[in-house]
Amino acid sequence: MIALEHLGVSFGEKVVLDDVSLAVSPGEWVAIIGPNGAGKTTLLRAIAQLQPHSGTVAVAGRSMRSLSHRERARLVAYLPQSPELPENMTVEEYVLLGRTPHIGYFASESRTDLTRSAEAIDLLQLAAMARRRLSTLSGGELQRVLLARVLAQEAPVLLLDEPTSALDLGRRVDALDLLEKVRSDRDLTILAAIHDLTLAAEFATRVVLLSGTGIVASGDPRDVFNEATLSASFGGAVRVIVTEDGDLVVAPRSRRHDARA
Repeated sequence: MIALEHLGVSFGEKVVLDDVSLAVSPGEWVAIIGPNGAGKTTLLRAIAQLQPHSGTVAVAGRSMRSLSHRERARLVAYLPQSPELPENMTVEEYVLLGRTPHIGYFASESRTDLTRSAEAIDLLQLAAMARRRLSTLSGGELQRVLLARVLAQEAPVLLLDEPTSALDLGRRVDALDLLEKVRSDRDLTILAAIHDLTLAAEFATRVVLLSGTGIVASGDPRDVFNEATLSASFGGAVRVIVTEDGDLVVAPRSRRHDARA
């Protein structure tokens, strides 16, 4: 579904990504992980054609460079980490913007557009605040509105940059559970930058570890999430714990524990 070949991004003389090649199959949920500055956001922006890059990016076999903005938006829905929000717009108005790629030039929203928008609002449990202005919402509420807009877009590929960063732990799990259900129901492909490694291990079918200027590991979370690899990439001691249920928990390890040993 997504194919990157020899992708590179530089800011002046600083190379952020160098010769990155990656294939994401239809229906996969791939988590992009890595230390701050590793290029997670840059990679997503390059795929969405919001960041100049070398190399090629193809989605569903089509070169993203060759597509119009509308054609790209029908293939890929991108959720940035810190989007600009029109404060005076209501929740229902903002979520309806996700339908823009499906609305013809000089046309108005169809009944289908209104229905899909309302369905996304209901999915994220936002119906009670549908007519509230964005400026009145909390950070967690806004995060759910952003997810609703992405789902209303009905693109087969979701690019999500820290999609649960503004949510508390319980809401994070709820949101990712919802994304997992929608992914399964709609056969979506998800590529998401996720800071919380434990949640990445819980939900992603594959993780890709960025460090330096490229991919240093890619595969099943159980293969990538080992203490030596994570400690080397994140620059600090890391513990990987397997619970009784077989889940992975990734936690920092204080150096004082080593001093006591």
